[in-house]
Formats: sequence, C-alpha cells, structure tokens
Amino acid sequence: MKATRRNGLLVLAIAALAIAGACTNSYTKRFQEGPSDYSSKTGEDHELPNQRMLSAPNDIHARHHLNATLDIDHNTAGLINDLRGIRESYVAIAGTNAYVAIIIDNSGTGMKGKGTLQPSDRTIGQTTMNDVSDKAYRLKPGMVVMDKYSYNLIPNHDDISTELQVKIADIVRTVHPDVAYVHISANGEFINEMNRYAQMTWQGRSVSDQIASFNAMVSQYFP
Repeated sequence: MKATRRNGLLVLAIAALAIAGACTNSYTKRFQEGPSDYSSKTGEDHELPNQRMLSAPNDIHARHHLNATLDIDHNTAGLINDLRGIRESYVAIAGTNAYVAIIIDNSGTGMKGKGTLQPSDRTIGQTTMNDVSDKAYRLKPGMVVMDKYSYNLIPNHDDISTELQVKIADIVRTVHPDVAYVHISANGEFINEMNRYAQMTWQGRSVSDQIASFNAMVSQYFP
C-alpha cells in the first residue's frame, strides 16, 4: 500500500516537473519571438526588414560626414521611441546621412550585441562633511545623461545589437528613403550633443547654421 502511494506521488511529481518545463519553454519561446528581445533571432518578428542594413557604401559624402544640410526630425524619433528598450531618441537627417542617439531602458533585452554595457553609477558616498548624495543632482543645460544616477549606456556604437540597429534603420529609411547611412549610438556624450540640437529646434531656433560644428561632432563619434 505504501509502495503504491509512493509510486503515485512520484508519478505526480514527474508530471508536475514536465508541466513546469513545458510552461517555461513556452514562455521562453514567446519572449524570444516577441519585440522585447534583440538577441535571440527566432520567430517571424525577428525576420529583419530592409536588407541594406545600416549602410549603402556607394555614397562617399555620407561616409565622410560631408553634410550640407541638417534637420532634427522629432517625428521619426517618436516612431523609434515606440520600440521596446528605447526610452528616448534624437534623430538628425543630414543629406544622405541619418544620425540617431538612443537612450535605452530595461523594457528590452539583448540591446548590447557585444562589448561592455556601462551601467549608471548609483553608489552613495560616505557620510562626510562634503557628502552631497542627499541633494538633487542637477542637470547642466542641454544634458539628459549624467555621470551618476542616470541611464545605462553603450559607449561604443559598434556594440549595439545588430537587430536593434536594423530595426531603427528600417524606421528611418521608411520615412527617409534617400538616406544612405544610418549612424546609431547610445554613447552618453553623443546623446547630450544630439539633445542640444533638439533643444534648439524646440526653442524655435534653426540648426542650419550649425552644420559645420555638427559635422565635426559626428566625425568624432563615427570615424
């Protein structure tokens, strides 16, 4: 009788483990096929659009950032912001070049394809007479990313997930089909630079007289 009962309990335990495993596998599969995962290439949603990828290497002016026009495109940025894992973005269209600065958040995974993710420093200093950790950390004008208590960053633009880059590039090219190169970065300094240009347009100022400084700036981040 006891042996029969033990065997019955063993069967129930095995069945429970099998059900749990199936549920886990089902959840993993749904997650990998969904819009939040940029690292596992499975499912219809991961069939990447626009096979030109990020660049069309036939435009020498685009490759060397020899831009003659500049426009900050808030509408395209809004479309990019709808992607999972993107908290905010800034988009500049300069001739056949597009430049995109992205602020990432935790609503997506696998956004870093390689290299090192730079987490925000959230440590609190020791309590001393010079400690200001309990005070507001004020942003300087034009800054959205700080050294502390800020966003996680991907310093090297080449380390961003290829899948995420292609999805962003596809959005840009859908709106701007003449774009030859889409340059994307989650570098903190680049984000702040792009935000400054966006601030100019929000204030009703033109950025057309900023082309020379803009070209010099993007040449540093995308050599």
